[in-house]
Amino acid sequence: SLGEGKFEEPSSVIAFVKCECPGRTLVPTTALAMKMSEIKPDVIHLSSCLVNANPGCPYSNAKEMAKILEDGIGIKVILGTHEYH
Repeated sequence: SLGEGKFEEPSSVIAFVKCECPGRTLVPTTALAMKMSEIKPDVIHLSSCLVNANPGCPYSNAKEMAKILEDGIGIKVILGTHEYH
């Protein structure tokens, strides 16, 4: 039902960025989204559907993507958005 799986604390989405194979644009696209929103996020979440994808991306996995983002942008990346019960 609607409303299930919410974040535990108040949160604001400042941008939603989709990855494009093979992931070369991940850092520039995220940096552009931050610039356009004029807000620096506290954390970046990789979506639960990306983190738990099966089959996964043939070019990279969620942990590698998180490291690329953390190294390139300097903001902590969390794997997954929230748990569904």
